[in-house]
Formats: sequence, C-alpha cells, structure tokens
Amino acid sequence: MEMNKDKQLIFRILNGKLAGCEFLLDNLHTVFMVTNDNTIETIHKGNLYPNNLIYIPCIDREYSFEIIVKNNTLNGNGNIIVRETSNENVDNEKSIILNEIYHVNDLSFAIRNMGDSFSEEVLHYRYPIIDITADRFSPAKKNYLVITLFCLLISLVIGICAYFYFTSEQRKISKLSVLLRNDLEHYRISYGQDNIIYLLANKERYVYHARKLLNNSDDASQVKVLSKKKQIKALASWLRKNFPLVYFHAIELDKAEQPVLSLSKERASLTDKEKSYLIKKLKKDFLFIRNVVFKSISDKYIENISENGIKKLKINYKKIVSKNSITFFILDNLSDQEMQSIKLFINNFYKNWGKNYIDFTIELNSDWLQDKSFRYGSKNYIRTSPFHYYFNKN
Repeated sequence: MEMNKDKQLIFRILNGKLAGCEFLLDNLHTVFMVTNDNTIETIHKGNLYPNNLIYIPCIDREYSFEIIVKNNTLNGNGNIIVRETSNENVDNEKSIILNEIYHVNDLSFAIRNMGDSFSEEVLHYRYPIIDITADRFSPAKKNYLVITLFCLLISLVIGICAYFYFTSEQRKISKLSVLLRNDLEHYRISYGQDNIIYLLANKERYVYHARKLLNNSDDASQVKVLSKKKQIKALASWLRKNFPLVYFHAIELDKAEQPVLSLSKERASLTDKEKSYLIKKLKKDFLFIRNVVFKSISDKYIENISENGIKKLKINYKKIVSKNSITFFILDNLSDQEMQSIKLFINNFYKNWGKNYIDFTIELNSDWLQDKSFRYGSKNYIRTSPFHYYFNKN
C-alpha cells in the first residue's frame, strides 16, 4: 500500500558502498536486504524485484530488516517501526524518530520527511567503516608519502646523473673507436677508478698500434693501453706475493673491469669477508678493476686435463704429485714431429691454466754430444764448456 505523496519518506544510507545514497519510501512496508549478488539472483531467478524491496550490496555478510509505517501517519509518535528479521522471524523491533541516526547490524541510516531536510548531524556523519579521508591522511600515511616522494626524487637524480655519465663515456668510446680505425674488437675496455679509459690489447702488436695512434691525438692522457697477457701475469704475481695461501688455477680478463679468478676447490676456501678484502686490495693496485668474480675448480679436473693430453700423444711420462703441485716428466726419445706436438700441447695448457698447479719437464735420452760436436775444415772438435774445447787428434 502506498502512502500519500505529501507523507512520503526519504531513507538515507550513511555508510558502506552506498553511503550518501537516498531512497524514496513510498510504501507503508519496505524491505531492505543486505546481501551479495549471487544470493539476490538466486532468490528472484531473473524476475523483476518487488517494488518495496531495496537491495544493498555487501560481500561478507547477509541480513535484512523492514521499515513499517503504521496508520499512514508520520507524526513521529511511534508510527515508524524498524524491524530486524532472520528466517522470517522478528529478532528486534523499535520505533524511530525522523532525522535521527540509527543502526541495524553494521548499517547506519536516517529517515526524514520528503518536505524536510536532513540535520547537520546526519549530513556530516562520520562512518568509520569507509572513512577513507581520515585514513589516507593519517600521520603514518603522510610519512609514507613523504618517504616515497623522497625516494622517487633520489631515483630521478641518480637516473639523470647516470644518463649523462654513460652518455659522456659512450662519446669517449665512439671517439676512441674512430681513432683506432674501428679496431676495438682487439681490446678489452675498462672505465678506470681514476676516470681513465683502459685498453687491454689481446696481442702485443695491438698495444703498439694503439699507443702509436694515441700519441698523435689529444686523448693520450685519458687513455692507457696495456697488454692483456702481461696484466694476467701481473695479477698472478700480485696474488702469490700478497695472498700466498690463495691457491688459484687461472685468471681470465675477458671483461677488463671484472676479472674471473678460478680458485682451487680443495686448497682455497675463502669467506665472503676474505673475498671482499682481497677485492679491496686488488682494486687499490689495479685501477682498471672494479670487481672480481670467484669460481671454484677442482684440482682433479685440472690434473685430468693435463694427463689426458699427454696420453693422447702416446709418449712416456712420469708423474710426481706433491701437496700444491703436480709435475709431469716427459721421458722419451722424441722425433721432431713428436717434440713439436708436445710443445704445442704444453703451450696451450699454460695459456689456459698457467703454471699455477701443473708443470711439465722434458728430459730427453739423447747423445750427450748433441749440439756440442762441431767440424771446422778437416778437424773435428767438441765444445765441453763455454771456454773449453776438445780436439780429436785423429
């Protein structure tokens, strides 16, 4: 049953998703259902909702209540009733007064006459459930916002500095490439700690080539040319002198600013603190280095490489194993071709692994007069020492 139009009511929700929304109550009996979408669809199965039903969406709870107007009279003397229901049973019922705030479960609301206005208390009601403004600008949120903005500012400054730094360095490299006639593939480049560009040449002739071109340019003071091979030897010598107990198998300089140090798995175990200390000392004496990568290689792996290589050559050898080294003695009368093969193998092994753990010694069972017997005219003589000669009387 509808009320007289001049006696219709306005229902205002004060919290939740529909906070601030108002509904016209033009029935003497209005049902409010607080539930989720699935439930309301199940109840009505796609049919039109009754005109006295108001649906209020809520995800995690379900309840319902009714607003009933008795005697079609809005005099505020107990004629408006709010009735809480569950399973068609009345749980609670009370009279309400217009323009006052009421609560059913966690829903807050107020009702006024259509011709009146809501009071200031209703219009400015603070509902803690969705009082986003208070939470958003709480001191903790303000501090978080300030910190976030500060971090963004720092990141921006760092980004700008990095952009100009790398742009500047890239210009230097481009200029250097032109100067070296686009031969940079023969060099390893490092931006040194002293703001100098270091070129580590793969071969000695490229060291000479770069230095010659740089001497005739204005960039000579900004670039240093070094031999990659000599720097590896220098690093190995430095390690043996300063860290004699750090046993290593190889040093790689494929990245000039970040050498790779292959340590013995069995004989060199460094803690993170010890590694940091080694890097710190190394950077002090080698300015082109910025970091060191540590690898671990087993002694047995290196031993197998060397011994299998000798076995493939099918020559006689003797192996002497000590605590920190292995020596292979080559014991055979070798032909020139065999000698060339063993020398090639040894040189390649030393190139890859150095003389840090494996040594090779060639002991030839040959005539003691070899390279000492000479002929001058019709006379034969033997050079027994730098200043002593033996002449055959015959």
